[in-house]
Amino acid sequence: MLKEKYQSYYTGIFILLISCVSFYKYSNFAMKLLLIASVLLFSSAASSQDFCSTSYFDTTDVFSESQIISEVRTYGKNRDWKGNMVDLDLQIFRPAVTAAFAKLPMIIMIHGGGFVGGTYNGMQRDASYLAKKGFICVSIDYRLGWDNENPLKGYTVIPAYYRAAQDARAAIRYMVKNADTYNVDTSSIFVFGRSAGAVTALFTAFYSQEEFDRLLRGVSDSLGGINNATNSIVADYTIKGVSSVAGAVLDTSVINADDAMPVIMYHSTGDEVIPFGAGHGYNNPQTPEMHGSSVIKDRLEELNEAYELCYQEGGSHGSIYEDNPAFMYQQLSHFFKRIFCKNKKQIIYNNITLLQDEQINCLSAYPGKIASAQTFFCGADSVILTSTAYTQGYGSSFQWQYSYDRSEWVNASNASNPAYAKIGNLDSTTYF
Repeated sequence: MLKEKYQSYYTGIFILLISCVSFYKYSNFAMKLLLIASVLLFSSAASSQDFCSTSYFDTTDVFSESQIISEVRTYGKNRDWKGNMVDLDLQIFRPAVTAAFAKLPMIIMIHGGGFVGGTYNGMQRDASYLAKKGFICVSIDYRLGWDNENPLKGYTVIPAYYRAAQDARAAIRYMVKNADTYNVDTSSIFVFGRSAGAVTALFTAFYSQEEFDRLLRGVSDSLGGINNATNSIVADYTIKGVSSVAGAVLDTSVINADDAMPVIMYHSTGDEVIPFGAGHGYNNPQTPEMHGSSVIKDRLEELNEAYELCYQEGGSHGSIYEDNPAFMYQQLSHFFKRIFCKNKKQIIYNNITLLQDEQINCLSAYPGKIASAQTFFCGADSVILTSTAYTQGYGSSFQWQYSYDRSEWVNASNASNPAYAKIGNLDSTTYF
């Protein structure tokens, strides 16, 4: 696969160079068309990156510590909880040498500290580990502060949640805008947080403006929109997955079929700060109730989405896998790799004991759509099935394929016949 990728890549470069020379020698319409086609071929080859069939992005170091460079940049500014204008920085960890890929996946890393402390330096150990695996790691600062020392003012954490999510999204927009500078693959963005950073990561991945306004009433009236604060950059992006170490959401209803994505979670069942199940954050009944890792797991299970839950019995907020960081990093690496390989699983560990390792059943992923299927295959890129049911009068015993990229059923047995080419979207009529 990699060999074929590079053959296509260098073929594109060769054609592009020949076309440029010919353009200046024979400046006519045909040669201009050839140049445009060559540029498109080159761009397509460069962008089709196979992150699955490679030693990158798993447990193997593909770069040494000395080959990773870091730089600090200011991604925006905004007012903190006391009204002071503060600059917000991020630290980028990336390879100083040429990688096997033109663009690399990016992980936005968000430190903990109870929304009152911490800096981007708090994620350096994580960033170093993952950058050596081939990721571009970006550890961010975000605005801190709430009245955490007054138990009767626990509600003041609410705007702290929102400010942090505003800043995280601003940091992502900054990196997307500067993707060419830092060789970021903007189709492969992940968020990873610890404690308050894990809460922020989950909020960043799953909450829309409407959901923030429903759960944090009135906050946007004073702090502005979730997607246009801290800097004025406009950028579209999609997050592919989340890593949460002792994190939670306010309500798992924000995770729905439209935005569900793979999540790996680490949590102690005795966490007194961020609940493993349902409870108030920071052991304060004045703070909003939160849904921790076990409840998030249940929600992802309902949606048939991939997840991994690694928990330890008892323990405390800061103790999760501190006695065995190697296991935590190993699972994190495998989690990212499974996403690239489209290998959807639901995995549970109690400490390091495997309790569950289940491949997601695509029959339940698409209920009602393939109920009459005789044979069934859940592949890396598609779902393939054979049905004996008549389908819109076109006959029986055809093989149909659901493409994740095109989000439609096609007739794999007779793809050249336009009558069978597109059967329909999964949200429309049941065909099987």
